Amino acid sequence: YYELGSLYLDKKLFVQSISLFEKALKAAEDTEPENLALIYNALGYAYFAQEQYDIAIRQYKQAIKLYPEYTIARNNLANVYEKKLLTNKALETYQEVLKIDPNNSIAKKRSEKLSKRVTPSN
Repeated sequence: YYELGSLYLDKKLFVQSISLFEKALKAAEDTEPENLALIYNALGYAYFAQEQYDIAIRQYKQAIKLYPEYTIARNNLANVYEKKLLTNKALETYQEVLKIDPNNSIAKKRSEKLSKRVTPSN
């Protein structure tokens, strides 16, 4: 289900991909947490692409809960926060990525850009 869902995702068939990813989750309940995290991340991306940001956030957070070192899901979560104009949350999330992977180019670039927009809180 995951592979087919990914193909649909590539073709921007988001509703179909979501359905397949949900089936993949049900079929993969006893699998490794890292594999489940991949499915949740893909679900998050499908919801994000449909501008269903709150649902995407839940999916990304579930992926991170299952696999805390999953920097792709963390970058994706930060990206949703940016779209929702939650700049501080986005910056914090990118900084979490950099703690795990100091050379992560996406997190470096985005956190530098966001740092210029964030005013320090008192």
